Amino acid sequence: MGATDIHAIDLALASECAAGDARAIATFEQRFGPVLRTVTARFATDPQHADELRQLVRVRLLTGTPPRISQYTGRGHFENWLRVAALRVCLNAQRGQDPARPNASTGGLADLVDRDDDVELNFLKAQYRDAFRAAITAAVRGLESSERAVLRLGVVHRLSIDQLCVALGIHRATAARRLAKARERLVERTLAGLKASLALDDGELASLQRDIDGQVEITLSRLLAETEP
Repeated sequence: MGATDIHAIDLALASECAAGDARAIATFEQRFGPVLRTVTARFATDPQHADELRQLVRVRLLTGTPPRISQYTGRGHFENWLRVAALRVCLNAQRGQDPARPNASTGGLADLVDRDDDVELNFLKAQYRDAFRAAITAAVRGLESSERAVLRLGVVHRLSIDQLCVALGIHRATAARRLAKARERLVERTLAGLKASLALDDGELASLQRDIDGQVEITLSRLLAETEP
């Protein structure tokens, strides 16, 4: 069974859960209950709090109009999508945006959330770097050969704009525009790939963009170096 078949099965399960099918929800609990336990355990202060968080995640995923689980599109592994969705719910609960434990002080990670706006980003980076690499790899492949060439010269070989215009035999301003446009298209395509595979909304995507911009140069250098003619 290929990955596409697995995604189709997961998509069907998610759709049935969104429709409120009791058997589908029972299957969901059996297959993915351990995923929810793993994510919520990172945030819980005691077993009761863990139960509250898991229940909150279930409510967010399986109820509403429409239920959040209906946002899964079948692009990417459902387990990865589920981890991200559960992570958001738990972080929002710690920030006081969800009523899991309104007056409780969790300490530790909650304090870090208050001090560091990048805690959610760090979680996503740690767990979903494969999704980022897959997205940027697909984005690179989707570029025109001329765009990959100018990025290879500007990023891998680190040519200055003056050197780049000589290498390409074009005007300096044109070289600068080509490099900027190629990079912009790459970032846009990478963000679109991440949005689709992790089912991120525009706000969550924007919160990741600063870090993605920083990672593009490093990852792109490796990818283009691997495909050096």
